[in-house]
Parts: sequence; structure tokens; C-alpha cells
Amino acid sequence: MLNLSKPATLFIKRINGLIAKSPRLPATPRQLRLDLGIEVERDVNGIEMGVLENGMTYLTQRGLSAICGAARSTIQEISKEWEDNFGLDLQRGRSLYFSDYLRQAGYDDPTLYMEIEHNGTTHYAYPEVVCMAFIEFFAFEAQRTNDTAQRNFRKLARYGLNQFIYDALGYKPTDKWVYFNDRVTILQDSSPDGYFIVFKETTGMVVDLIRAGLPVNDKTIPDISVGKCWSKHWKTAASAKTTMIASSSSTTTPTTTRNQPATRSCRGHIPIARYPNSDGGLGTNICRPNTPPTS
Repeated sequence: MLNLSKPATLFIKRINGLIAKSPRLPATPRQLRLDLGIEVERDVNGIEMGVLENGMTYLTQRGLSAICGAARSTIQEISKEWEDNFGLDLQRGRSLYFSDYLRQAGYDDPTLYMEIEHNGTTHYAYPEVVCMAFIEFFAFEAQRTNDTAQRNFRKLARYGLNQFIYDALGYKPTDKWVYFNDRVTILQDSSPDGYFIVFKETTGMVVDLIRAGLPVNDKTIPDISVGKCWSKHWKTAASAKTTMIASSSSTTTPTTTRNQPATRSCRGHIPIARYPNSDGGLGTNICRPNTPPTS
């Protein structure tokens, strides 16, 4: 049973009494860097681990190799095989194992790690589901299984890798609902007539994500990102409309009046009212009431 006072006491492979360390091989850099910072990362008893700003736990490639009792180069090879075979139906051997395991767990990313920039250094963070797939593979499925992976798998099966990393790093995740509830309180009935609040229109999605176990904090509430996307679309649409009006102004006089604004459907979801300015240009894009975007 794990000693909670010393949670990071998993077994790591030793040779002649020394920890077997793989050379510092670069991971295959095909994944785009994740726009998230590292909340905390440390080497605990020879296992490099950390927590991202959104509360997601991870092991580094070196930490994963230690906890699996496998060479880091092997972890890198499997990661490369996943990328090369991603989306292919005909797989065999260990590629088939990882494909079946991870897709059954709902993991369908093109890489097995997240590439993160931290203090000028690139970190390769393997999430919990991927780490458990590796540990189980080296414990029971590899051509050469090992006792290190078997012992660690049994311990983590009872304890959970997320909780293990939280306790090892002394990290206490915040209430997963607190950021959501705070935002609801602040924005309740605060939109003026003729406008809608992006956060309100994304609440269904956020609630589903929280209930599904997504760690939610100020970095993962998506209303700002959604708002930026809509803003970019509206600016592009307004620019195109301005160009069209300018090109036809010599032969056609706009008939739109302030009492009868011209309307245009935003991707078929939101009618946009565009009022002409005094100089003939287009004014502010206004979202009509009760016509929020649909997901």
C-alpha cells in the first residue's frame, strides 16, 4: 500500500545500485506547443512530474521512462510510431495495443504528449491516460515485461496517477465549479438590450466538460476564446461588405436607412445589423436580441 506521507515512492529501475538514466534524447517535435504554462514541476524520487495551469497532471518523457522501467529511447520510439500510424486501420504489435487502449479511453490526439515551452526549455508532457497505457504495456504486454512497471501499475491502479502526482507535489486543485460559478454571478443579467453574453451561450458546453472531469480554472473557461473567434469573423465580414459597397457606390446608391438596417446572417446563425455611418461607411455590428450563436 502506498505511504501517503511519502507518495512518490514508486519503483524505478536500478543497475548496480544506480538509477538507470537514459541519455537526453529530444522528443519528436511534431506537436504544436500548448498555450498553457506549468504550475509546478519537480523531480520526486527520480520521477519527473508536474501539473499544468489548468490542473492537468503529467509525467515528462524521462519520468515516464523511469516509472515504466524502460529506456527513454523506447518511449520516444513508441511516440514516433503513434504519430506515423495515426489514423491508419492496419496496425499490429505494440502499435495495435496503444491504438486500442487509447481510443477505448477516448484519446484521439495525433501525438502522445503535449509540447510546452517553460523558462526557455521545451517540455514533453505525457497526460495521465497515456502514462497508464505505457505502464500497463511494460507491465503485461511488452515482449520483455519488468517488475518495475508491474509494481507501479498495481499501486497506481488503486491510488490513481492524478492523485499520486498531486500528493507528491503538494498540489491542491481548486473546486472545479468555483470559476464557473463566479463568472455566472458576475455576468448574471448584465448584457444591455441588443447584445448577448458569450459566456452564457457557452455554459452548456462548460458544464458538460466539468461533469466529464475537465479541470476548470481561469485558464479553461472558453468565453474569451469564443468571443475572439466571433470578433474575427465579424471584422472579416464587415471588411468584405465595405469593399463590396465601395466597388458598387459609383453605380448604386445604398437604400438602407437607420430605421431599416441592412441585415446579414453570420454563418446562418446570427442576423447582424449594420448601420451606415454619416460618411457612408458601416457602423458597429450589433447582435440582435434572442439570436445567440448555436454550437
